Amino acid sequence: MPRLPIHPQVNVSVTPLFDASTTFRVVGRQRHTSAEPGIQAEELPHVAQASGGKVPVVLFVRPQLEQPNRAGDVRDVRGTSRNAVARVQYERQEVKSPIPREIVSMDYASHALPTFADLGPAGLAELIETNEAEFLMALGRAGGGEVRDDARLRWVIGGSPVDYHNAVVHADLVSADVDAAIDEVVERLRHHRVPGTWHVGPLSRPTDLGNRLRARGFTGGGSDTGMAADLQTLATEPPSPEDVAITRIRDSEGLATWARIRALDPEGEVESNWVAETYRRIGLGDDVPWRHYLGWLDGRPVATATLFLGAGVAGIYFVLTVPDARRRGIGAAITHAAMRDAHHLGYRTAVLGASQMGHRVYEGLGFREFCRIRVYEWHPTGAT
Repeated sequence: MPRLPIHPQVNVSVTPLFDASTTFRVVGRQRHTSAEPGIQAEELPHVAQASGGKVPVVLFVRPQLEQPNRAGDVRDVRGTSRNAVARVQYERQEVKSPIPREIVSMDYASHALPTFADLGPAGLAELIETNEAEFLMALGRAGGGEVRDDARLRWVIGGSPVDYHNAVVHADLVSADVDAAIDEVVERLRHHRVPGTWHVGPLSRPTDLGNRLRARGFTGGGSDTGMAADLQTLATEPPSPEDVAITRIRDSEGLATWARIRALDPEGEVESNWVAETYRRIGLGDDVPWRHYLGWLDGRPVATATLFLGAGVAGIYFVLTVPDARRRGIGAAITHAAMRDAHHLGYRTAVLGASQMGHRVYEGLGFREFCRIRVYEWHPTGAT
């Protein structure tokens, strides 16, 4: 496998993420639209996958130098679309942002990804949080939301009428900067006239962020259970009624059916219609990191699920079964179908956020708990 000539001004640390056996291969050309002012959409000629390491690393190398950074500037870059999961040393006359914030499509099957055992509990917790962050950022951006996406703060606001999708998904702040960051987010929520949420997981800093949010008008703090499963030991298909079928959505009619079923969720019709329309904008083909499913019982649609491929793992979202078809194994069957597709695409780990009702179902599919992600809500009537 040939080595990819990384730009000489980008020095990637080789220990412990890389060693002499690590190689890189070009896996495609992607088009990138940066959220940074003054940087336009561009072709990325080198999309490279590292092999031989214990973590998934994807390096995206720009074709030419742009504005230089400070000599010796060091950033920790994590995630999928915006990643290498590596520490990158930026030297003099180095590119302004050599690793894109967002890749809209990618040949996911070509990735050499780490095993479940290699990641360990802490690594799995981080990837659960990062997959959810990428999911919300991608969905909100496609819905037309305003974006901030940097090492300190990641949010998307204004694209959705639903609080959950006007979200702060990551904060890495020092204590002195927290109040100003909260004020910034609340100001953007007010500007767009939408409610919002702030998601606090194991990567969030400072550690008292939840209390700081409550003190400034956020409410709630309920949590989703972050779970992960090893796709390399995927169990055989769980038992379900013989007249159950799982299909992947390929057209607008299928999305409309998905939305009708999702409307039974507590968020209701408003969220379901917005999500389905945003999925339509993103596309339903194999060239995007999304797959959507319907579960059928006796020819009647009764269940939904979405698969999102991001952060090197397969995230499963929007699992719902209509009330009169529950406790018959349909939720497990549609979740298993998404897991099976991810495994066929080369993914080794599945992640999801479980409600109390779904926890035992997911345990039966091999999922284990690794973290909690707390969600704090802001509504105009609750603002300070």
